[in-house]
Amino acid sequence: MWAVLVILQPITDGDLVFGRFIQLAYSLVYFLALKALLNKRILSTKIVQLLIFWSIYISVVNLIHSFNSPLSYLETMKDTLWWPSVFVIFYDALSRTEISNCILYIRKYFLAYFILVLSLLIYLIIFFSGNTDISSGVVNQNEINSVYWLLLILPFCFYLKPFYKYSLFFIGFVMIIISSKRSPLVAFGFILMFSLYRDYFTMNVKSILIVPLSFVIILFTLNSISDNISINSSERLMTTDIKSEPRAIFIAESVEILSTKGPLNLTFGSGHRSTAIDRGREMSKTTHNDFFETLYCYGVVGLIFYLYLITYLIKRLKFLRKNDEIYHDAHVSALIILFVISNLSHLNMYPTYFAFLVIVWAITESKISTYK
Repeated sequence: MWAVLVILQPITDGDLVFGRFIQLAYSLVYFLALKALLNKRILSTKIVQLLIFWSIYISVVNLIHSFNSPLSYLETMKDTLWWPSVFVIFYDALSRTEISNCILYIRKYFLAYFILVLSLLIYLIIFFSGNTDISSGVVNQNEINSVYWLLLILPFCFYLKPFYKYSLFFIGFVMIIISSKRSPLVAFGFILMFSLYRDYFTMNVKSILIVPLSFVIILFTLNSISDNISINSSERLMTTDIKSEPRAIFIAESVEILSTKGPLNLTFGSGHRSTAIDRGREMSKTTHNDFFETLYCYGVVGLIFYLYLITYLIKRLKFLRKNDEIYHDAHVSALIILFVISNLSHLNMYPTYFAFLVIVWAITESKISTYK
C-alpha cells in the first residue's frame, strides 16, 4: 500500500487531499509500532531491543542538532524511525500467525502486487515522464528513481516457484535497463548470479544448459533494448568515471569537513542529513553512502552500533542455511541490495524505499523464532 501511495505521489502533483492521506498513513505506521511495543514478548526479543536502543540514540543526537537543521524535529523523527517501526509492526504481526501461512499468502498474491507496481512504474517512467515513444529513449529522467520500488520487491520472488521467480526477474531486468539506473543493474546482476548458483550450480546436464542459456537471454535482451533506447544503464555503467561521479565528490567534500569537526561531533555525530547541511547543499545531496553517512551523522558510536546491527543480520544466514533455504536466499538478496544500493541511498536517508528489505528480515526473524 505504501509503495503504491508514494509512486502515485508525483502523478497527483501535490494534491492536498492526497498529501493528507500520505500523512495519515505515516501516523498509522507509528501508531501500530507503538502498539506492538506494548507486547512484552516482542520487547523481550534481541533484535527489537537493538532497534529500540538505536532509535533512542539517533533521536537524542538529532534533538541536540535540531537547531542546525532546516527540517523540523518531527520531520527528522518521521524519516529516521520509519524502518525500525516497519520491522516491529511486521515482526509483531507475523509472530501472531504461522509463518508458513505468510509464505502461502505471498505466493498467492505477490504476482498481482508485482504487476500493479510494474504498471504504475511503466506509466510513471515512460508516459508520465513526457515520452510515449520508447524507441527514442526515456527523455525525461525525473521519475526514473521509481525503479527502486521494483528492485526492492525482488527478494520476495525467492518465496515463489522458480518459473515465476525468473519470469519476474526478467521483467525487472528490462525495467531497470529502461530506467538507465546503474546501481540497480549491479544489484540485480549479483542477485541473479546468486539465484542461478543456488538453483542450478551442480554438474549435470540441466545446469550446463540453463546457466549459459540464461546469460545468452540476458545479453540478447540488453543488446536489443540498447539498440532502441538512447539512454541505458549498461552504457552509463561502462562510461562511469568514479572520480567525477557526484557521490564521490560529495564524499570528498564531507571528508574534508569531517576532519575539522571536534571530538564530540566525531564521537556522536552531527545529526540527520548533516552531510548535506554542512556543505550547504539540498537535503537530498547527502554523501549517498550508508556507512559514511552513519559515521558523519551519528559519530563513531553510531557507526559501531549500526555495524553491529548489520552483523546481526548477516549471522542469521548461518542458521537459515542449515534449516530453510528459501528464507536464506531471500535474506541474502535483501542484504545484497542493501550493500550495493548503499552507494546511492540508505536506511537512514530514504527509509521508505528500504521498508521492503526490512519486511524480508522480519519474516526471517519470525521464521527463526519458530525453532526456539
